[in-house]
Amino acid sequence: MEQVAAILLQLFHLNFDKIGSLCRTFDEVEKRWDYTVGPMVTMRRLPSSNITGPPLDPGPWNSGRAWLINRARGHMLYQRRVQEKPDVANMERIIALINESEVSNGVPTQGELTHCGLYHPDFGLHQIIVRRSQQDPSRVVLVAAIDWEAAQVMPRWALGRVPDIKGDISDDLLAHCHAAMLKDDLYRRAHVDGLQARNLCTLAQTADSLRPRVELLENFRQGKWTDTATMAG
Repeated sequence: MEQVAAILLQLFHLNFDKIGSLCRTFDEVEKRWDYTVGPMVTMRRLPSSNITGPPLDPGPWNSGRAWLINRARGHMLYQRRVQEKPDVANMERIIALINESEVSNGVPTQGELTHCGLYHPDFGLHQIIVRRSQQDPSRVVLVAAIDWEAAQVMPRWALGRVPDIKGDISDDLLAHCHAAMLKDDLYRRAHVDGLQARNLCTLAQTADSLRPRVELLENFRQGKWTDTATMAG
């Protein structure tokens, strides 16, 4: 699991200045391909036969606050034939919370935790390629990770969550991977200092719900935070 942790830390330490997804563009002057941060790819609520158009505003965004407000307004959802009408009052309460100060809502506004790394929303043991070690044939070496179609560029405070590794992986192995990641000073800071902001992500993602869970906002205000917040979309 140390090799898996090393891959996740490499993604965490990448440095981008915007929130979104990677786009490849061809530089006609330099005659080469460049990678930039463009609109965010999202797989939320897919597949669906009700879709009529792309999300209203997929980014990119220059700050975590702008990204969270976009999530709260439901602008990352695909347009549909039948549009659900959210509880506007609940949505505005959560947006007001996002606009509060860092002291109040925990969203970093400056420093290393606001820089962006890369998030693989479907990372799992079934998404990695390995080979036998030439030095020790009884061991395998992690060569690459695959399936990047839904990858997203996110702030480090968001990437500091407990790793979400898909597939048949035991709690002990997951804890071992997380312990290896916590040896990295910057990741450990993101894990600890970003907990409140990651829970605000959960609030933002549920803000457009038809039946809002009022207790989520109350729990947030009371400091009842968990590290199960979803980052996708």
